Amino acid sequence: MQYSSTIQGLDFDPSRIMLHEQDRALVLQNQAKPDSLYRMDLETGKIVDEWKTGKEVADFNPVSKFAQTTAEQNLFGVADHSMFRIDPRVNGGKVTKGGEKTYKTKNMGLSKIVTTEAGWIVVGNDKGEVRLFDELGKNANTLIPGLGDPITGLDVSSDGKFVLVTCSRYLLLIETLRKENNGFTKKWAKD
Repeated sequence: MQYSSTIQGLDFDPSRIMLHEQDRALVLQNQAKPDSLYRMDLETGKIVDEWKTGKEVADFNPVSKFAQTTAEQNLFGVADHSMFRIDPRVNGGKVTKGGEKTYKTKNMGLSKIVTTEAGWIVVGNDKGEVRLFDELGKNANTLIPGLGDPITGLDVSSDGKFVLVTCSRYLLLIETLRKENNGFTKKWAKD
């Protein structure tokens, strides 16, 4: 399905769609312009904003599970080697200062991001690795090694107890609760 944009007359087929602003708007991404997100007003059916991020956004998600049903404006996004907060209310580039985690390794392949109801973050990459964070801007508390296949889909239960990883040939269900810690707030032992 094609959508007509009111921004520069750009027609595009969205590659990613997410409900936003108490389900009154959609956030859309166009594969032809991966460094921008677009806000569609669902009442008028028109794209009303373009949010330039300055990064090729691989994935974006609400800052917490179900945040799209609230007035929360911010989103989380991932690019190849960084995670960041997107605030559509700031002038200029929409990636907020201080709300970012950039890895020195340039080929991380970060490709998927999801959040729990408490705002804990799960990030997946093209190597099948899964990282668990208690907040944006810090190092991951837990790194779950991958099997080498790119992650095509990622989800987490609202309480963070389970992470579902989808690859092209298999699914992984990861239980994050281990005895006294959950992998988000405390590191798992290497064994």
